[in-house]
Amino acid sequence: MVVFKTYYDELLHHFTRRTGTRHAAEDAVMEAYLRALQHMHAGHTIRQPRAFLYHCVRNLLASQARRSAIEADALQCLGVLGAAHSPSPEEQLDARQRLVHLQHQLNAMPAKRRDAFVLVRVHGMRYAEAAAYLGSTTAAVEKHVARALQMLHAESGATAATGRAILLLGRLQHGEPAVTRKAGQQLQRLALRDSDHANALACASRLWAQADGSKLRTVIDLPPAASAPDNPGRRAGLLAIAAMLLAGGGWGARWYWRQPLWNMALQTGLGQHLRQRMPEGSNLELAPNTRADARLYRHRRIVQLLHGEMALEVRADARRPFIVQTSWGQVRVLGTRFSVASHAHQLQVAVASGSVAVYANGAADVSDTAVPSIVLQPGHSVVIDAHGVQAVTPIAPQDVAAWTQGWLVFAQTPLPHAISRWNQYLRTPLVLPEDRADVPLRISGRYRIADPESFLRALQDMYGLQSTRRADGCIALVAPALQRRR
Repeated sequence: MVVFKTYYDELLHHFTRRTGTRHAAEDAVMEAYLRALQHMHAGHTIRQPRAFLYHCVRNLLASQARRSAIEADALQCLGVLGAAHSPSPEEQLDARQRLVHLQHQLNAMPAKRRDAFVLVRVHGMRYAEAAAYLGSTTAAVEKHVARALQMLHAESGATAATGRAILLLGRLQHGEPAVTRKAGQQLQRLALRDSDHANALACASRLWAQADGSKLRTVIDLPPAASAPDNPGRRAGLLAIAAMLLAGGGWGARWYWRQPLWNMALQTGLGQHLRQRMPEGSNLELAPNTRADARLYRHRRIVQLLHGEMALEVRADARRPFIVQTSWGQVRVLGTRFSVASHAHQLQVAVASGSVAVYANGAADVSDTAVPSIVLQPGHSVVIDAHGVQAVTPIAPQDVAAWTQGWLVFAQTPLPHAISRWNQYLRTPLVLPEDRADVPLRISGRYRIADPESFLRALQDMYGLQSTRRADGCIALVAPALQRRR
């Protein structure tokens, strides 16, 4: 194990450069170490440990890269996109939103119902297998799966007869042979009974087919199994692996310590807000067109803001700092209320209460000893771009993440940026003509999101810009003189 230990820093440095994020590289390297230990425990000899570890990490990272393709298959399987259809960007966004919605629906279910549904409809277990896995009964699993499916399609208005048909379809596909034969006979009698029951069976068949989640197996993990009966051989094997992990300089313990206790992918679309409470009590709220990933570890809390804007209310926990990662920089806090926006060219942080440490350059590791680029106090905002930290500007605490209260607030904001903010909420977007986009117009004020007309009136009063609907449906903002020439 000492030989393996000598390669840890080399592997971490190499794959951090390749992935652009230390945490992804760290997780892959620690997983590779665990696989090496399991390989050795199985009696195999690793003659070239360095090559073995590099090969494992490459495979793990390649598997992560394939998740997007798997997700596309998953969405296709759910009937979100047609199999022979090449989706547009809008359809892809809608599909991803539906997948996120499915995750929220599953998370909202009682744990036993969700676990039974995932085992049967996602991982393809028979009812008896799922019952043994969960330490439950076959009858209980049947009912949980049927009720979960009805919850997922609550808007379909399923009747009691439809619920009965769903139960029989489940037995037909996931029951034992004797149960399957009986369910088939009962379904035949149901179809011939009358038109209402025939319609119920057709509805149940459609809902059952839509709930085929077999291609989601890589997206949705197996739920935890019930405590298994004591197995002396298995227990001895696990104890042997644990001893090897601890004997190897604590690498296995560190790997275990660094595994997330909870994680969730979050996404919003046009005009949508999303609120999410983390298990430790912190609150997240996403603005429209925002993507983020939240993770809770034993020693830290991490939110990776991939794009967009979010408001955060962080619960104080000195032993578990809270870190927001973006492409342009990172933010570290212990407990405060603030907002973070990450767009194509910059990161913006604004603080309402408490204080945050802001670090330029998202690739840098934020350790306990790292020196922040700036410590931001309440009532202040800062922008970070490719050139580093820009000027700090004052902001009223009530204006921080004002969009959560239904307001958009601008303070000498460049007009293109203000229009971009509005377009996160408008189905009919605002556009500036190309020959006006570079004009240095700025705007200030508070505007209700529900009243975009007030913003258009302000533009007309301040700059004489008038709104004109174009042939493509967009609303162009043009000056009167320019409008006459056209």
